[in-house]
Amino acid sequence: ACQDRAMTSAHGHVFVIKGDRSHLACDVYLQSTDKDLRPGGTWLKAIPDAARRLDPDERAEFQAERRFAIPVRVADARSREPTPVLVAVPYYGTTHADQLRERVAEFFDVAARVIDERGKVSYGERPLVAFPLFAHRGGGGGPVVGDILNALYDEAQLAVARHRIDVVMVLDQPREYDLAQVIRREDARAWLALNAEQARHAR
Repeated sequence: ACQDRAMTSAHGHVFVIKGDRSHLACDVYLQSTDKDLRPGGTWLKAIPDAARRLDPDERAEFQAERRFAIPVRVADARSREPTPVLVAVPYYGTTHADQLRERVAEFFDVAARVIDERGKVSYGERPLVAFPLFAHRGGGGGPVVGDILNALYDEAQLAVARHRIDVVMVLDQPREYDLAQVIRREDARAWLALNAEQARHAR
């Protein structure tokens, strides 16, 4: 079973889940890759037919780094299959967390556009957008993983305020999950919907 905690915003929620994204019913999810979109890369292992589901113009802009996030069209628009959005990691590795802010902010904007165009396919009150911790292993960001979590969490809070969505951060490592919980507890925005007594018990 997944473990989750809600990070509450006046406009929506940011959830943190320790589990597997593939078990989550969501509207849009982030799939990290690099700008080259190499044959045989991890993006194709995750989404085997993704190459033929990309818009050619968007792919060209992605590879030229004029875009950092592009959607992969769903195979059946009538299904409840979530829409993957490819997000490029920094090409020469992640040395500081701010390198990811523009990329994940663009991801949330693309996700909101996809939901506007396609409609909601998840089951909750609001559309649900999922993303993992990324660009911290092969992407070179291991030494700054705490800073990356902080930056991604902050952009998620900005996204739920900017768009009518809920966001879920999916983490597969206990240490990363624990770090995210520390960030949640220390952020005043996580407790805005609770009164003082509720917030005291929730902490």
